Amino acid sequence: MEYNTLLYLLLIEKYGSLLEASKHIHISQPALSARVKQLEADLNVSIFNRNCANNRLSFSSEGRIVLDYAKQFQDLEAAMRDHLQETGKDDKLIIGVGRTVGTYITPYLLPDLLERFNQDYPSVKCVIKMKPGIELLQQLEQKQIHIAFSIARPSNRRLFSLIPIYEDEMRLTALSSFEIPDTISPQELKSLPLILRESTSISSINLEKGLKKIGVSRDSLHLVSELFSNEAVKQAIRSGSGIGFLPTLSIYPHEQALFKTVRIKNFKVKCPVCIIVRKNMIHDPLIRRFIDLALQIDVKKAITEHSLYQREDDANQNYRLADGFISAALQADGFQGV
Repeated sequence: MEYNTLLYLLLIEKYGSLLEASKHIHISQPALSARVKQLEADLNVSIFNRNCANNRLSFSSEGRIVLDYAKQFQDLEAAMRDHLQETGKDDKLIIGVGRTVGTYITPYLLPDLLERFNQDYPSVKCVIKMKPGIELLQQLEQKQIHIAFSIARPSNRRLFSLIPIYEDEMRLTALSSFEIPDTISPQELKSLPLILRESTSISSINLEKGLKKIGVSRDSLHLVSELFSNEAVKQAIRSGSGIGFLPTLSIYPHEQALFKTVRIKNFKVKCPVCIIVRKNMIHDPLIRRFIDLALQIDVKKAITEHSLYQREDDANQNYRLADGFISAALQADGFQGV
C-alpha cells in the first residue's frame, strides 16, 4: 500500500472525480485509476460506489473508513514536520488562555498542572498568553499558540480538537438586597437595568445565542453598562448599578451572601471550558502529555477546594490571585500597561 495513494483519495474527495484530481497531481487519469485499484486490491475493499449520478464519485462505507485514516495520516505527517522544524530550538510550550477562563479557572488549575508538567519536561519553558477568545483561536490557527483554554468555539471544527475539562453556567445575578422575584419571564428581563460584557466577547456571544432562543435580542434589553471583564460586571452589580449575567464560579464562597441568582423561564446558557489544540498537533509528545495531565485534575475540586478560593478573612484574596495571573500573562505577551 502506497502512502501517496491515500493522499490522492483526499483530492478525489475534494474534486469529485478522478479526472479533476489527476489534473492537480500531474499524473494521467488512467495512472491514478490504476493506483486506486491497486489500493482496493491491497485492502480487499471497494473504495467507491461506481454507479453514481452526475458522474461524481461517491465513497462506499469501506471507502469512508479508508478516507478517515487517510486524513489522520495527513495530520500525522503535518505534526511530524512541525515537530521536526522545532528540533534544535529551545523547547517552548505556548499556552493561550481566554479571559473568562483566565480569571476564574486557570489561576487555580495551571500552577499545579505546570508543576506536574515541568517534572516530566524540566527543560521546556511554558509561556502563558491571555487573549480574548476570538483572537486566541486566530493565534492557535496561525501556530502562534500551541494549546488553549477557552469557552470559545472555533468555526472550522475540522482544524481543531476540543477536549472538555469543565462546564460552568451563566446565571442572572443580582445583589441580595435587589428587589426581584426568584423567577422572571423573558419579557420581564427586558425592563431590568442590565450590566453586560462587551458585545464582541465570547461570553456575550454565547449569552446572546441563549437569549435568542427565548425571543430576546440584545437591542431589546435595558442596557446600563457594557464592561470588559466578568469581574468588572460583578463589581458593578455589587455597587448597585444593576444586575448582570455571570459564570457561577465568579461568585466566591465568601461572597455568596452578597448575591443571589434569578431564574429566567426556559433559559439556560452553559459555558463548557475546553482545551483546544490543532488536530495535526494532538500527537505531539509535549502537547499530548500536557493534555493527559490536565485531564487527571478534577477541575471543580481544584477550584472550590483551593485555599484562596475558600478564604473568608480577606475578600480580595481571590481577585488578587486572578489579577496577578492576568498581569503576569499580559507582561509575558509584551503588554507594558499605560
